[in-house]
Amino acid sequence: MKFTITQEFLPAKEYLTIKGYSAFSNENAPAEYAEWVRMCGELNINGLDCFPDNDLNKKVKKLLAKSGASEVHALYCNSCRYDEQIGTWIVGYDIACENVNHAQAGDGFEIVRLDPSEYLVIDYSYGEELTREQAWKEIDDYFWGEWLTNNPYESMIGGDHADNRGTADIGLSAPGRIVEWHAIRRKEGESS
Repeated sequence: MKFTITQEFLPAKEYLTIKGYSAFSNENAPAEYAEWVRMCGELNINGLDCFPDNDLNKKVKKLLAKSGASEVHALYCNSCRYDEQIGTWIVGYDIACENVNHAQAGDGFEIVRLDPSEYLVIDYSYGEELTREQAWKEIDDYFWGEWLTNNPYESMIGGDHADNRGTADIGLSAPGRIVEWHAIRRKEGESS
């Protein structure tokens, strides 16, 4: 594996976002999300996928300009809820730029504030042997299936922490490289 693993503490951050949603299973998705799912498409800035706009590249360039940021991130699971009707989680999956200019919401953009948090940072370089989707899966399999199992930490977006406003996992994607910041905290009763 070509993972570089570090832990870092990030202060509170404010992002200007284009809100998006994803279902773990898109079968029988509720109508409010079905249109979003239908309009999913490829985004050519940092290789992000599946966001709701036919003219998304222009909107992302406007987001970059308005926010004053130099990078586009994905915020995963800043909002999530279990949908009893379809039996799956509906999770927030937002295009986000750090709000350097302290811009106001509007023009289809929303403000998301993340609380200070500790993060496990997984920086993954990969070659042509993997697609971006396969690389994301390797990172997720490592974090959820190996790292959390073998360390005294818990995810701040899973289990009892699902739908904690002010918390999200953060992603950055570029050709051949993915960086994920997983919001974590030490399990209660575990010493440092």
